[in-house]
Amino acid sequence: MKQFLVIILFFLVFLSTVFLNVKVSTLKSEITKINREIDNLEKEKVYLETRIQSSLSIKDIEIKAQKLGLTYPKNVVEIKVYNGSVAEVISEKYYAASLEQ
Repeated sequence: MKQFLVIILFFLVFLSTVFLNVKVSTLKSEITKINREIDNLEKEKVYLETRIQSSLSIKDIEIKAQKLGLTYPKNVVEIKVYNGSVAEVISEKYYAASLEQ
């Protein structure tokens, strides 16, 4: 009877060792997969940050605005209204025609 119990105990230890090895292998595989995904996301983040920085160039924005027909104001009239009536009119403010000037 003792021999039978010892054999069962060894068998259970063997099974638990096999189970743990399988579990460790599965977790290592998942960790590798997640690390690859993290690397890909970091590369994408760097790409997107670079793209954002390049699209925020003042000159590029100015060119895109001109293509859309937007221009710099030449003369501006400023009207200040207090309590529903015109209090002050300031005109002839000149603004730059371009950022290059």
